[in-house]
Parts: sequence; structure tokens; C-alpha cells
Amino acid sequence: MFKQPFRSKLYKHTWLEVAEEDTNAYQTWGRIKDSLKEDLADMVLLYKKLPKEKRDELYTQENFKDILNLLLQHEKYDDSIKLSIAVYLVEKSLDFFKIEFLKQNRNTLEIANAINDSLDKAKAICKDIVYKQKMENIKLEFPKEELRYLASWNELLVREKGELEFFLADVMDLISDKVDLHYSSIGNSFFGDFLEVNYKDKFRIHLELNNAKNKAILTVTNEDGFKETVQFTVKAYKDDYLLYYGKSEIEKMESKGIKGNTI
Repeated sequence: MFKQPFRSKLYKHTWLEVAEEDTNAYQTWGRIKDSLKEDLADMVLLYKKLPKEKRDELYTQENFKDILNLLLQHEKYDDSIKLSIAVYLVEKSLDFFKIEFLKQNRNTLEIANAINDSLDKAKAICKDIVYKQKMENIKLEFPKEELRYLASWNELLVREKGELEFFLADVMDLISDKVDLHYSSIGNSFFGDFLEVNYKDKFRIHLELNNAKNKAILTVTNEDGFKETVQFTVKAYKDDYLLYYGKSEIEKMESKGIKGNTI
């Protein structure tokens, strides 16, 4: 990827020191990013095309050890990128072992399932660790602005769906018997329904990001003409969107003695 003069500089100096000497560091950085992506894509292509005996010469633990050790080396500071890589590798590795273990125990499936349940539990624990660190980083990055955190767009379908159910009860006075929620990539929205405990009626729910990705509209309706909407403030966070509700909803909750997730 690097020509020899540039590689020699990097051996002796940090990237910032090398960039200071570069007359166009921005273009150089762009070329490096593009080149790395191409090199990684070529590695995938080569793996798919090589016969197994040649593939096994190249794609070995020894050849990948240095980069994996760097990516998984623990730092003094929180590193969400490394955590996300680590949890991805854990998931893929444990799935691999689950398949291998089932192959070895196809005639003793109860034993295999007992072990695989433990592997699934290990994956869930790793995801919890990543989630907790993400929430701590959110608290640091977004100070209190008369807003309260509702949910992460990426976590809303499963982990934080309960936050939406609490919001329906605390702000709209709609007690749901479990929200059945689905995601639609068309329109980048969530939709679903729930049975309201007091009304004994089914309500429909729709949550959609606007085009600017800075607002989200929650709409709740039923066939008897009920319709209520709430607008959430949206903050982009890495590859995610964070939903916050504002002053009027906070005041309504506080009047009931309810405390929300202040960030």
C-alpha cells in the first residue's frame, strides 16, 4: 500500500509528524483510505478465488496475528470501535464453534444444545458490555439541554423497545400490552400495533425519521379516531440516531412524579 519512502517515514515518525511535512496531507490521507479499502476488498476476492491449499498458505493465524492483536489491544481510554470489533469477532467465533459442536454431537443433541445455550449467553453478555459503554459515551457527548433520552434508533426494535412502551404510558396515558414493532427500510421507519389495556382496543404506531435526520415523528392512532403525535429531537451518533423528547413531555411526566432518562 505504501511506497518505500513513505513507509520509511512512518517507521521513524508519527502520522502527524509525517503529515506536517506533506504539502497536501488531506489528499494523501484520502489516497491511503481508498487504498486500504481496495487492499481489504482484494483480500476478500483472493480468498474466494484461490484453491484451498493456496488459501491456507496465506490466510493463517500467524499472518493475521499482528493486526488482530493491535485491534484487540485494550487501551486506557474507552474505545467503542475496538469494542464493536471485539463483539463482532466473538459473535462470529461462537457461531462457528456452535456449528462445529453440533457436527461433533449430531447424535447427542441435548448435550449440544446445553453447551450452545451457554455460548449464546456469552454473546449476549458481550453485547451488554458494548451497550453499557455506548450509553456512558452518549452521556458524555450530549449534555443536558432540556431534553431526555428516549432510545437509540438501532436499539429500538429489541433492547430499548420498553422505553417506547414506558413513553406511551407516561406521556400519552396508553398502557400497552406489549408493542409489536417492526422496521421498514422503505422510509426508514418503525411501525406496529399494541392492545391498549384500558381501551381494550388495538392501536397502531408509526415512527419515522425526517429527511434531514434531525427530527422523528411518532404517530399513534386507532380506528375510533384517536390520533396523537409527538416530535422527537434526533442527534446523529456515529452510525446511529438518538431520540430525545422535550420540555412539554418532561413536564407532563414530572407532574405525575415520573423521572425520565436525563442526559
